[in-house]
Amino acid sequence: MKVLYLSVWYPSERDRMAGLFVQNHAQAAASQGVEVRVNTWWQDADLVQLNVLTLKMGLVAYVLKRVFGIPYILVEHWTGFMPENGQYLRFPRWKRRLLEQIAAEASAIYTVSPLLKKAMKDCGIKNSRWGHVDNIVDDCFYRLPALPPSEGTKRLLHVSCFLERAKNVKGLLRAVKTLSRERQDFTLTLVGNGPDWQACRDYADSLSLPEGMLRWTGEIAPQGVAREMQRSDANILVSRFETYGIPLAEAMAVGIPSVESDATGLRLIKETGLSVPADDEAALTDAIRYMLDHAREYDRSAIRRHGTRFTTQEVGKQLLKIYEQSRIRS
Repeated sequence: MKVLYLSVWYPSERDRMAGLFVQNHAQAAASQGVEVRVNTWWQDADLVQLNVLTLKMGLVAYVLKRVFGIPYILVEHWTGFMPENGQYLRFPRWKRRLLEQIAAEASAIYTVSPLLKKAMKDCGIKNSRWGHVDNIVDDCFYRLPALPPSEGTKRLLHVSCFLERAKNVKGLLRAVKTLSRERQDFTLTLVGNGPDWQACRDYADSLSLPEGMLRWTGEIAPQGVAREMQRSDANILVSRFETYGIPLAEAMAVGIPSVESDATGLRLIKETGLSVPADDEAALTDAIRYMLDHAREYDRSAIRRHGTRFTTQEVGKQLLKIYEQSRIRS
């Protein structure tokens, strides 16, 4: 089977992280014997996978279908449909109408979470067939052995792109400040970089937290993130909006529990962590307190079993099934 990937986001020498999730899907499909090409003109393709609904690539997919009879599916990740973001609804009406037509012509729409599916429908996106596809966790997270819980100081972890309006890092820092007044038996490591990284560091300094309670690594390679997770007791991602939440899947892959907000697309179950209302700092503080007392009681092997669905092999199987169904329906 030959599948053409179209995406405005894709890793390049200028930005190796842009659209990494699309590249991971392409590699997963290739692992199942699918011939994949990216962002080229390929009128002999059996199917087009349009990644993220944009006019530039959406119109290419539309023309390939109308002129050459090549069906396309839409795989969506974008936070712009989320009501807390609202970027899609700020588009001019003419642009939204064109995008709605492109979406309606797709053989099916696959979102990375039910939360995103609802947001798209609320924005007026229509299609007769909807489905789900997972994002992928780098294989290095699975290669690390599960470690038994450590002793002594508890270690919390936060991984993000440091976009404050989405990731709520300052809310997390305030919760840590509250807890530091009653106990100092823990540390928080913050991994990543982004537009608000320095502002978050400055804000942390203004809170006058106990010396050594915070550790900032900056951006590190996936292998480094995996090792940080492996050595941590719990992971925290309490975004204000998030279509998926890759750090939650990564935490499952290495076997540690997480605290998430209910605005995160990848929802946790009791075995894998706790969920709190978005922007509820009292609930967040309580959840972190619980993790400090109970994170080491979680069954790490059970958490890892839940995380196997995010492997390249498993998501590749999901994609192959999607492609086969899309060809039959078209």
